[in-house]
Amino acid sequence: MVNIKPFGAVEKTEVPLIEIISGNFSAGFIPYGASLCFLSVPNKFGKSTDVALGYDTLEEYMKNDGCMGAVVGPYTNRIRNAKFSLDGKEYFLEKNEGNNCNHSGTAGLYMRLWNYETGENSVTFKTVSKDGEGGFPGNLKAEVTYSLKDGALTIEYSAETDKPTPVNFTNHTYFNLAGKDKIFGHTIKVNSDFYTHSDSENIPTGEICSVKGSPFDLTETALLGKRLKNMPKGLDCNYVLKKDVKPSVIVTCPETGIGMSFETNMEGAQIYTSGLLSERRGKNGSTYGNSSAVCIEAQHFPNAVNIPNFPSPVIRPREKYSQKTIYKFFTL
Repeated sequence: MVNIKPFGAVEKTEVPLIEIISGNFSAGFIPYGASLCFLSVPNKFGKSTDVALGYDTLEEYMKNDGCMGAVVGPYTNRIRNAKFSLDGKEYFLEKNEGNNCNHSGTAGLYMRLWNYETGENSVTFKTVSKDGEGGFPGNLKAEVTYSLKDGALTIEYSAETDKPTPVNFTNHTYFNLAGKDKIFGHTIKVNSDFYTHSDSENIPTGEICSVKGSPFDLTETALLGKRLKNMPKGLDCNYVLKKDVKPSVIVTCPETGIGMSFETNMEGAQIYTSGLLSERRGKNGSTYGNSSAVCIEAQHFPNAVNIPNFPSPVIRPREKYSQKTIYKFFTL
């Protein structure tokens, strides 16, 4: 079931809150940034817990420097020196994080109003990134569909272009399975033996390293509070996912008895524990900041457009970008 109600306006365009209800699960979305605003799931006591960080007003989403709940693209994560070469031509992007481009800069799709249409238990958002926006080549037609069914939030992305261009979408929801406070009581397991080594600016160097013996080894279930104790800026790492092992990530909260699994057809997942999130006011008077949530972002590897030994993120005319990511919830 889908309910639509007013949420605000961008200039004179009304922006609705689109609520999907499936059994005792519900999720809310807005066309601004094609964003997930809330995700309510039952806890072990049978009560509803909103496990997604967000804001109370559209104005707060429009000032959302943390991409909270939004679809990020055309290229999520970082591109070194805000430039890349493709077919012998060099393209220059916005430098919005030091000398680098992160999340496509201010031309990012999380900062615009998408068109939308609803289905029985789904909502589809559509937009076009025009040739040259943010420095990226090609008119890129982008589409993302959220569906909520059987305790799972499924996100399906597709895109087509009229010029060769790098494409790398993700969803930037901040998850807190307790629905409040910090995530120190959460546990996490990542079915990955390798990660992309990054420099001091958190940009991959091209080297793929074993997690064994590193702070990033989450092959066994770990308590996040214990792991983050020695990480002042939190966890922010791109893991190389195993194609033949599903789910790729499992997060649990013993306090509420809520568990969440993650799987995707992408080769990477950025695990980020909001270490760079400045302190701010969130929904219902909550305070968000460092360690308030964990993001699990399906993606091509960061800076892959500049690293030939990484899987290529480039699509060409008559090719189609396709991604499917599933967050499935269960009770402990």
